[in-house]
Amino acid sequence: MAGKYMVGVEDPGFKTSTQSNPKIAPTPQEADTTSGDVSGLEFGFAAAAARIHGQIEKAEGKTFAQGPGTDVFHVFAYEPKENGFHASAIPDSNGEFDLYVNPIEIGDPGVHTYIVEVGGPGIPFSAQQTIEVSNDDPNFALTDSTTDITLVIKAPEDYIEGTVTDSQGNGISGASIFAWSETGPGGGEAFTDSSGYYKLYLPPGTYSVEGFAPQYGKLSRKTGIVVSSTQHPTVNLSVSSEMATISGTVTKGGSPLTKAEIWVTEGEFGPGVNRTKTDSSGAYSLSVPYATSGTYWIHVAKPKIGELYRAQINTDLNSSNTSLTKNISINTATITVKISPKSAFSEAFVGIHGTGTTKGGGFSDTDTSLATDTFRQYVIEVPKPTTGNYTYRVEGGVLNYGPLPQNMTVDGNLQTDHNITVTPTTSTMTIEFDLGTLYTISGQIPDPDTSTSGNEASGAFVWAASSTGFGGGEVSSDGSFSFKIPSGTYDISIDKPGYIGSIIPNVQITSNYTVTSGDLTLTKSDTSISGTVTNSAGTALSEAWVWATNGTGGWAGTQTNGDGEFTLSVGSGDWTVRAIAEGYSESSPYTVSAGTSGLTISLSAVSGYSVTAPKVEPITPKDGGVVQGTNVKVEAPAGALGTDTSTGWLIIEDTTSLPTTNSFKPLGNKGKKIEAQDSTKTKITSLNSSVTIEITYTADDLSDAGLTQDEALDLSLGYWNSLTETWVALPTTAVPDSAGTGVTYKATTNHLSDFAPLVPSGANPPDTPTGLTATAGDGQITLSWNASTGAERYYIYRKSDSTYPYYAQTTATSYLDTGLTNGITYYYKVSALNADGDESAASSAVSATPQAVGGGAVPISYLQPQPEEVVEEAIEE
Repeated sequence: MAGKYMVGVEDPGFKTSTQSNPKIAPTPQEADTTSGDVSGLEFGFAAAAARIHGQIEKAEGKTFAQGPGTDVFHVFAYEPKENGFHASAIPDSNGEFDLYVNPIEIGDPGVHTYIVEVGGPGIPFSAQQTIEVSNDDPNFALTDSTTDITLVIKAPEDYIEGTVTDSQGNGISGASIFAWSETGPGGGEAFTDSSGYYKLYLPPGTYSVEGFAPQYGKLSRKTGIVVSSTQHPTVNLSVSSEMATISGTVTKGGSPLTKAEIWVTEGEFGPGVNRTKTDSSGAYSLSVPYATSGTYWIHVAKPKIGELYRAQINTDLNSSNTSLTKNISINTATITVKISPKSAFSEAFVGIHGTGTTKGGGFSDTDTSLATDTFRQYVIEVPKPTTGNYTYRVEGGVLNYGPLPQNMTVDGNLQTDHNITVTPTTSTMTIEFDLGTLYTISGQIPDPDTSTSGNEASGAFVWAASSTGFGGGEVSSDGSFSFKIPSGTYDISIDKPGYIGSIIPNVQITSNYTVTSGDLTLTKSDTSISGTVTNSAGTALSEAWVWATNGTGGWAGTQTNGDGEFTLSVGSGDWTVRAIAEGYSESSPYTVSAGTSGLTISLSAVSGYSVTAPKVEPITPKDGGVVQGTNVKVEAPAGALGTDTSTGWLIIEDTTSLPTTNSFKPLGNKGKKIEAQDSTKTKITSLNSSVTIEITYTADDLSDAGLTQDEALDLSLGYWNSLTETWVALPTTAVPDSAGTGVTYKATTNHLSDFAPLVPSGANPPDTPTGLTATAGDGQITLSWNASTGAERYYIYRKSDSTYPYYAQTTATSYLDTGLTNGITYYYKVSALNADGDESAASSAVSATPQAVGGGAVPISYLQPQPEEVVEEAIEE
């Protein structure tokens, strides 16, 4: 098929080696076949300039003598960005591994930041860390034996096992098995071997178990599976004999539609039951369990084009009707969307979606304009009716601009809405959008570490955020950056792991804006805050998110290891720390000083929390496919996930463990974790071309998040970039869902990660409250302070041991703390929050000692001292 493709060559992988290939795979190259065949591409492997020597350890001091051995773990390092480098290996019997990175190439900066992660089949809890590797650092020398990174994993020792068989009792290879806790967060997945056997390691608990078998579809769920140190149950799954076949042919414009994706779902937007592709004659056939009329929907799509057909199956499938012939005829109209000016942007995503009873639609992120055109052009096919009319809505997103403008022209006629009508005679239609003027934000970031070669600001992300828009760009190797945004009022800031960024608040953009040198800076993180995240019972929580802000643009975040431990790299001063984990509510904030260690953050379980079964389906990277779960769909074109012809897997899971940054917070604090694995169960970290992500938020989801549908339609879908530790907004289409009350978001991406609609959070909190005083009384203390401009409420922090956990909040500028013990000194700090929840740095501490009234005693008032005057003594309670 003609088009633009990324072509690359790969190291075949570690397979059984404890070290990666000491040669680095070359960067993929683009091949444009729109004008014919492409030849002459040359690739060469480069020698590695550095090595990461690492170690994996088990949490809780356990050894690999119990449970899975080191041979089932895979360690891989990757740059989660387009054309990023990567390496992988298997740990030796001691848990040690070597990863060769950083190519010796002319023009390479010699400094790369990698995510190093460990995982493996049947292991539900992975672990990862970010590490910056410099060719000049002797610790990463090819012969250096220093341990550069230690990954602590929480690998359970208990398990379930079993076999998956067909109706004749034969083992099914490559079936996916997934288990999830019936009482709270937790679970995992495994895959059957050539005999149909699987082994899935899980912590003690009660689980539901389900599976998906290639060619057969979903396997029946089993519930109430108890796992303990003395119970390792056998859970066998088999294909039901009560199966029906749906088959037929698909034509488009009267000709066979080849290599089309066909899938059947439970309900219109429910989980997939089975899927297949059409052959060279347009024919297809798939098996599904018996079901009553109206249970199933059948879908037809072409990756990179969209869903061309969707219809309900109104036929009973049972022992009396074991086969259904469903021939599908599709006719389409071609819609050309032109967006100008071309010079204002580089990427867009345009979708045309059916409204009301109209099903299907199409999308494109491929610019087909000529070099001489002043616009970018996107060509989209949509189904057209045989009788009557189809009504579609045109939506889209432009990188660093946001949703498409309200006005558009349709075949030269101005419209103030985005609805179009397609009739049986419609063959083509041209739609035009004008973005107006976009302004360039540019500047130079000073080198935060002049002791090294090159500018250490390279790879940082500069962003501009407002309540209605967002833009940003990466800092180049010479410290420069540039991106375009519409007019408006923005906060401009910078982020990079290991560094603390600054912020320029409330910048009015009405023309090109150059950041004055020194106004936007990075400061090397020179200290840390460390501790542990636990639940209310004191059990350590692995993979919990912990983040800290300083109220002046600084942000730091990380995830806990297998022992629930975390270390945040921060700068000097006070920081407000929060945490969240799967199935647990976000913690109350803690205000602590840089250098604090031993901080324990306790999380409370979400009331009524229940785990949704993950969606795990086989997918062959070379062939691609469509995988649909409940209110989520992933379309991977052929070759997007690689060229491997062996079966891999696509995994979709709900997640509530998502961090809030200075720029964005996930809508409703929920999202989808999407991951692809190759045939060795290793994460696919580099995509050859974009995949399409579609996520629906229902009316209930929006209500829980406190947003109206109109407000939610202005949001963009985004993904978590582990390398820059930022949320990245994608050009997005956002349309009302089929019920008309929720929103369906759709975007294309070259990254697989955590995805969620993003609410701009801004990074411009109110000023820190001033004039804080504490006046002691009998068993009480009165706090008073001056109002902060823009503050809607204030947080009060009261000291406990060496930290200041959140204590109370008020909309007033005073607070009465009662029920105190006379003779005990209490310490307080106060911060200010705006309507978006952005929080200032906390004030300096004040203290007071309640005294019984009588005997001539009078209340004592303490003015806020300067920080160096505060004597913070432990509270003796």
